[in-house]
Amino acid sequence: MEIYDYLPPIFVGHGGGPMPILGDIKHTDMIKNIKKLANSIPKPKEILIISAHWEENDFTILENPSADLLYDYYGFPEEAYNLNYPIKNATNLNKKLYELLQNHKIPYKISKDRDFDHGVFIPLMLMYPNLNVPVSQISLKSDLNPKEHIKLGEAISQLSNEGVLIMASGMSFHNISSFFSKPDNNILSQAKNFKNYLIDTFTKEKNQKAELITKSQRMELLVNWKQSDGWKLSHPREEHLVPLFVSAGASINGKGIIQEYNLMNFDIINIIFSEES
Repeated sequence: MEIYDYLPPIFVGHGGGPMPILGDIKHTDMIKNIKKLANSIPKPKEILIISAHWEENDFTILENPSADLLYDYYGFPEEAYNLNYPIKNATNLNKKLYELLQNHKIPYKISKDRDFDHGVFIPLMLMYPNLNVPVSQISLKSDLNPKEHIKLGEAISQLSNEGVLIMASGMSFHNISSFFSKPDNNILSQAKNFKNYLIDTFTKEKNQKAELITKSQRMELLVNWKQSDGWKLSHPREEHLVPLFVSAGASINGKGIIQEYNLMNFDIINIIFSEES
C-alpha cells in the first residue's frame, strides 16, 4: 500500500478569466501568492477540482479521455483562445469518486463530452506550469445549497490521505461591477467585513464562552454565511463562494491557514485547510 503525505484541501481565487495568464499587472499579487501556495503543499498524485464555472442539476463528474480546454470567457485577445496546456483526465480517481458518492448516498451523473473550464486550467497553469498528474473535475449543484456541498466535501475527504489535492476554485469576493468601478468607502467596508467573517470562521479558536470551536460549529457559520455583514455586496450570486463549502467539508477540522492578497482594489483570500486534528 502506498503512503502519501496528507494533502490539505484548498480554496483558491482564479482571478478574472484568462487575465492572470495574459500578464495583467492587476493580477501580479494574485499570481505571486498562488505560486507560493503551490510550493507550500506536497506534490499531488492526482488533482480534483471543484470550479465555480460548472453547475448541473446533480453533482456531475467529468469523464472525457479527450477533454480539452473550454474557453468559457469572451472579449479577450486571440492568445487567450490558443492556450496550450494538456490535461489528462484522472480516470482512476473518477472510479474512487463514484464509489465514495455511492457509499454516502449522494446522487451523481457523468459527463463524457465536457472540457475543463477556466476555473480549472487557469489556477493549474499558475500552480503547475509543467503539469504531470491526472486531473478530475466535479460540478457544483445548481441549487448552490451550502449543506449539500459541505456533505460532498465530507464524502470525499479521505482522498486527502491518498495523494489527491482537493482544490476548490472560485473567489472569496466576486462582484464584477465593483471590480471595474472605483469603490467608495462603504463598498470597501462591506467587502472587508465579509472577508473578516470568512477569516474568523476558519481561524478563530474560541467562541464567546471561551470554548474551543468545533468543525461542526465552523460549518454552521459557513452554512449561515448570508447572516454575515457584506455578503450581498461580496457575492451578488454565490457560485464563486460555493466551491469553498466543498473544501471546508473535506477538511479535518475546518481550520485554515489564510493567504491574503489584493486584486483590483479588493482583498482576496486563499485558504489552505490545516492538517491539525
